[in-house]
This record gives sequence, C-alpha cells and structure tokens, in this order.
Amino acid sequence: MEELFQRAQSGSRDAFIEWCWKYQAKIGQFGFQNGIPPALSGNYQLAVFQEFYQGLPGIKPNEADNRLWQTAISKLAAFNEKTKDAEMAVLRFEEDRQTHAAIQALAEPQRVALALVSFIKKSSEEAARITEKTEQQINNLLASAKAELTLALGMEKEGQTEKRLEFAAKSYARISLPFPEDKLFSLEEQREELLAPGKPRAMDKAGKRTAVLLAAAGLFISGVIGASFLLNDPNPNIASSTDDNTAETTTKEMVKNWQAEYDAIRESSPERLGIDSKTYEKFAYVKEADAAKKRVLGKEAIKKMENDPKKMEHEVDKLLLKIETPKGMELKFPDAFLAGEEVEAFLDNYKLKTTELIEADAEIFERHASALSQIRFNGEMSAEKLLANNDEFPEEIERLLGGLREQSLTILKHPSEDRFIMRRNMETFYANDVLNSYLLSTNHFNLMMNEPYFDEQGLLVPIEGLSHSLMMMEEALLFEERSSELYEDYLPIFMQSFWLALKGNENQPVFDQKGVVKPEYRRTWKELAMQTKNPMIYLLLPILDEMEASGWTASKSYDQLAYKDLLTALELEKDGALAEKLPYGNFVVEADRVDMNHFDSATIDQLYDSFSKTYDLKLLEGVPPLQIVLLFDYANGLEDAETMWHLLAEEEEKPELEEYKAIWRKMPALKEEAGFLEIAEDSHYRIGANVYVEPMIGFKDEQRMWRQAQTLVASDNDTWLVRTQLYEGYDLADKEAPFVKKVESLYEKFSAWHNEALLNRVSPAEIGGMYLLAREKGDTQTMMALSEGSEQEQALVAFETSQLETVFPYFKELSSLNFSVDYSYYGYMEDRIRGGLNVEVARDGSSEGYTINMVKTEKGWRMEDLIPY
Repeated sequence: MEELFQRAQSGSRDAFIEWCWKYQAKIGQFGFQNGIPPALSGNYQLAVFQEFYQGLPGIKPNEADNRLWQTAISKLAAFNEKTKDAEMAVLRFEEDRQTHAAIQALAEPQRVALALVSFIKKSSEEAARITEKTEQQINNLLASAKAELTLALGMEKEGQTEKRLEFAAKSYARISLPFPEDKLFSLEEQREELLAPGKPRAMDKAGKRTAVLLAAAGLFISGVIGASFLLNDPNPNIASSTDDNTAETTTKEMVKNWQAEYDAIRESSPERLGIDSKTYEKFAYVKEADAAKKRVLGKEAIKKMENDPKKMEHEVDKLLLKIETPKGMELKFPDAFLAGEEVEAFLDNYKLKTTELIEADAEIFERHASALSQIRFNGEMSAEKLLANNDEFPEEIERLLGGLREQSLTILKHPSEDRFIMRRNMETFYANDVLNSYLLSTNHFNLMMNEPYFDEQGLLVPIEGLSHSLMMMEEALLFEERSSELYEDYLPIFMQSFWLALKGNENQPVFDQKGVVKPEYRRTWKELAMQTKNPMIYLLLPILDEMEASGWTASKSYDQLAYKDLLTALELEKDGALAEKLPYGNFVVEADRVDMNHFDSATIDQLYDSFSKTYDLKLLEGVPPLQIVLLFDYANGLEDAETMWHLLAEEEEKPELEEYKAIWRKMPALKEEAGFLEIAEDSHYRIGANVYVEPMIGFKDEQRMWRQAQTLVASDNDTWLVRTQLYEGYDLADKEAPFVKKVESLYEKFSAWHNEALLNRVSPAEIGGMYLLAREKGDTQTMMALSEGSEQEQALVAFETSQLETVFPYFKELSSLNFSVDYSYYGYMEDRIRGGLNVEVARDGSSEGYTINMVKTEKGWRMEDLIPY
C-alpha cells in the first residue's frame, strides 16, 4: 500500500485510482454507518477522494490512512440524511436494521468512534489519532455509545449488545456501494489533458523531490482517470493491423482480441461459478475489474504503450486475472510472469473473490436450509454426502455444487450448528513453486487457507489445529509493516482467534462441568507457549504456571487477561521492547569461534578442576557458551559422567543421576571430529520460558554422520548450562568393533528368556542395535519384547504382518549407527520423550540413511513403531 501511494504521489494516475479502490468499500460503508443513504454514497466517496487528492503532495505515506479517515469524517455532514426504511433494505436481517437505526440515534462523536472501532476495526489508539482525541476520550465515547445502544435495543447485558454489533459488522461488510470512478475528475480537467498530450508527468531526480510532488498534483488534476476506450471510436494512437511495423506496435487487432477475451471470461463466469448473473454483477471484484479494464484498454494507456506491445500484453494479462474465476486465476498464474508486488496484488484479488463467493454461497445455503438439513450420515449433517452429489437437490444447490471447482472452495459442516460452511481449497496453489518461492505469498497462503477462522458462534477451526494458524498469523504480523494491508486485515482476526482460543464462549466452553480446563485447550495453550514468538509466550507463561499449580482450575493472570493485551504485546515486540520482560530476556550472545586444531585447553583444565570438586554453579557465572560446551566435552573425555550430569540444566526431562550414569556412553571427543566450534551473534532463541543457543560444529570429515553440539540453556545469574541430550555414535564399518560385539552379546542373553532386568543398564543405541539384529534373524518375539507396550499388545501374526510393510536394513548391513533425543516439545506436545535411531548403509560409493522412532517408557528406552524415515 505504501509503495502504491508513493507511486501515486510521483504522478501515476493508475496507482492513485488503484489506491482508492483499496479503500472504496470501507469508505462507502463508513458513510452508510454514519447516516449517508446508498443513493448519496457515490457522491460522498467522490468528495472524500477528491479532497484527499488535493493535499496529496504534502501527505507522508505513513500518515495517508489517518488523513483519509479524517477526510471521510469531515465530509459526513454534507451528505448525512435520516436513512429511510427502504434504504435500510440493503441490510438483510431485521435485527441488523434495528441496530443500524439505534446507531443513527447516537451523537455524531459516539457514532464515529463506534464505527471506527467496531466496524472499520481500528484500535482505540488509532481512532484517537484519527479524531485527534485522547485514547481515554475514545474509550469513554465507546462506553457511553454501547450503554445507550443496550438501552435502545432492550438488551439485558452489554455483552448482548456486543454480539449485536458483531452481527451488524458482518452485514455492513456485505454491503456493496457503487463508486463512480469516471467522475473522479471533471470534464474540464480531462480536456486540459487532451490539449497537452505531450506534457511530462513527473521528474525522476531525487534532488527535486519537492518539485516532483507539486508538479504531480497539477498533472493529476489535468489527467483523465477512467476514460473508457471505445472500439468504434477511431484512435490515432493505435496502429492498424496492416501497418508495416506490427511486430513493434500495439495494433487495433490486438486490442480487439484482448477486449473479446475479457468479455468472454466475464460472460461465462456466472455459469462456471454456479451462481446467477444478478449476484455476479454485485461482486466488488467484478466492479474493480471493469474499472481496471477502462484504464488498461483506455486511450491513455494504449497511447503510453503503443510502442511497447509486450508491456501492454503484460498489463492485459494482469487485467484478465482480475476478471477470471479463482480457478482460472490458478491456471493462468504460471503464464502471467508476475513478480514482487504484482504477486501480492494477485493474492489480494484472489482473497477478495473467494471471500465474496463464500458469502454468496452462505446465502444460498440459508435459502435452502430445510432441504440441506436432510443431508445426513449416521444422524449428522454430512458435507461428504453433499459433495458426492448423488441425490436430488434444488436446482440452485446443483448449480453451486457444479461450480465449486471454479470457485476453488469446498464445503464443511459447521462445528457448532446444523449447517454447512465454505472453506478455500488452495491445494493447487501450494503446488506452485513460483508462488511458494515468494515469502509474502506463503504467508498469504497459510492465512487464507483456513478462513474464516470464526463466526458469531465461535471458532470454525478445530481448537486442536488452531495453534498452527495463530503461529502463522503472529509471524506474519511481526514481519509486516503496520501500514500494510495484510497487517490491517489480519490483526483483528489474530486477536479474536486468540481470545476464543483462551476464553471460548457459550458454544465452545473452555472449562468442563467440574470447572477444569478441557484437555484439548490445555494442549493448544502449551503448543502456543512452545511454538510461537514472544507476544503469545509473554501472555501464556503466567497463565500456564498458575493453571498447572491449581490443577487447571484457576489463574489470576487468566482472569485479568484483557482483549487488547495481545495487541499491546505485539506492538512491544515490533518495537523491540518485549524480550526484556520475559524470563532470561536480558541474555546477550556474542559471536565466538574456537579453532580446535590450535585450542589451548589450559583454561578448561582449571575450570574442570574447580567445578568437579564442588559442582558449585557460581563457578560458571559469566562463562561464555562455547567454554561450557568444551567443559562438558572435557568431562566426557575423562568418562566423568557425574560431572556431566551436574552440568545439565534442571529441566523436567533431566534423569536421576543413577539413571544417567547407567545409560551414559562415552561420545567421540570434539577434538577428534571437529575442526572448529562457532556461535553466531544473537543466535539464541526462545521456547516457552527458556532461552537456548546451539553452537555449530565444523566437522573435519564432512562425510561422517552429522551430530549437533550440546544445546545450552540460559539459567540464573548469567549462567549457561547444558540441555539434557542423549547422544551415542558408532562406526560399524569394522564388524569386530566393541559396539558390534556388545550388541551381539546382549542379544544372545536377552533373546533366551526376555528378562527385562537385563535391559536396565542398556543404552538406547544398544536397544536399537539388538532390535535390528533380531529383525535380521527373524526373531519377531524379541523384536516385540524390545518395543513399547502398544506394540507388545499386538497379536504375533499382526506384528509379523506389519514387518512386511517396512523396509530398513539388517544390523550386519549398517555402516554407522547413532541415537539422539530432541526434548524441544517434551511436556507440551505430549507427556513422553521420543528419540531417533539413525542408521546408515554404505553401498557402492553412496549411502542411505534411515531414522527409526524410539520412546522412553517406564521400563526404559523402547522401539516406538516400525516406520522408517
């Protein structure tokens, strides 16, 4: 949006009109919300954009939004009339018409504040800047307005009024008010442009910025915006198709073909989409495309690009995408060669189309609610049965079902009500490499795919899957500028989705009948605290601590959580001021590198001598992260498992000392494997309450199987400790190696009697090796005995059958084997610890790697399943 505005300031009339269209719907709806009848809406919008344009050169891009809304407010009085009953018919529901009438009875300052915050979705702070009031004054106006509405509408509680306002907001958003773009500039101004066709439009030198803006204003006024090109009106700027220079000029034939292609797409779209023509003509995307057609195929554009037909064709390709159906957009995208901002505009247009189609389809479902309620399977309304389209349905439903592919939508059952809803079906887009290579478009994909996220009944996305959507929204909002369209669109969606995930509602209660938080909500909150960025973590950490301490029944932080707290946290993070409010937020990680070939271990020797005697963590205060890694490695070289255990952070997954010593195995020394150790500046990251840093190992032999260095955890008093991580690594090229002999010996002893006591001091890698050796020998019973409980409970025949579906190597084929654990999501994603047995087979100069899951059980480490990765 900001770049578009800057182009408009530099003299691009197309950019200005496109910028106007970005705001047109909301400006028109804002006028209606403040008493301007639909018949006067076009003139009101013209007045707003024309006055805004007059001050265009002096407006900073980051202030454009505020200035536009200030202009919109200033023009209300000139067009405000008491809305007649007939004019309120644009609102579909009687309740919304009652709410609208009550809003009109409010004093103008109350009504303006209410419209800005409740319908235009500005924050109180933004509304205060627009109206030049304080935030407290805005909040007072909102409070008094809602109190008056509660009384006028006969509501018992203000919460009921809030619901009515939510419903009204949805109805207002459906209103499509015309925008007479072709009247934006007067006929006199148009003639001035025609009299001076050679007049320069803008200056390019940065040193003449002020002159550029002043000149651009005069040029805009003299321009023709939206002048239509009529094929029957001869245009001297278009070369005849018989001219000698047809390969280098835009010809009449080209324009005729482009116009015919546009018209063909437009005429065929209603039938392809499965909707009636009357509904189609009301779509904002159709009106925007028609307006764009006037510009792209107008005299001015053709004259400008008459000698550049390739550029003209590219503009036409973008125009055709605007009028195409969603499916047509997907099919045409690869050949349109869009890049950068064009891709973002393409996705905005795709979102607009699918949103309007979702709303139109909802109205069709509503009209045929009785017939659709009979489409059931096992007593439940079935979207699958409807999509199968094997029954007799009303004609309008049949047409809609036939148009779903063209709409790029699919049908789902509403989670709380007996009705169907629509959802975008974007699988084709996910397969498009060009779109996926563009970062912003990927954000668009993930955010659009699950829309709508909620309605007046609550969440439409299952709570179990909401954490991923919230994570993507948070990440996009932190990346986006506050002035971007994506930020403005998704900020209110993010806030409401998060609120429903935390607080639920009457249809989707968070607490069960005993007052305990339901398991699915607990899991989602934990996932959000582990997988997201600082804003959600900041709000959730105290809630989780207090809830867990109370047995998931109460939390003071939960009770005090306010709706706008998430916005506050998001703003703090964007300003770089939130991290310091989180645990260990003041840790600073400086770049560091240790060359292992020239490493002097004297410092580590001294640190080990003092720490291994007392295990006093004060000795580690202020010690750089890489020094802790080297200290841990030094103790490993001395086979001092106890000192290594004391260097582990006190985390829930840290085993008892005796258990740790029982399964501890010496790792290869870093000096043997590593060429260097390195930590990048500010490379730390947060998971929940903890801050971590992962040093990088530069291996001498890059062909050796990779292993990570110890991850470090920030602890109290500027101390880094080692995260609990199990690692074992073995080279099995030598079949007489000690590890191979030990696995063979353990297998012989265990396979005879399956005595569980024999496994008490066996390491995870040794369990894995025994398992693969049992597979090699066809010993299914031993394989089952080395597996977790659910595997052991299977019938022997079923277990053997599942073996036939897996393909991974025998023990004797292995060239290397290692075991490692990732504790990242322990206790949050689930209540157990998983590890990976990584094996490698060398064949004919190449190698194949497999990972087999293992899980920590009450008995120790066991094989989780038989699926290799």
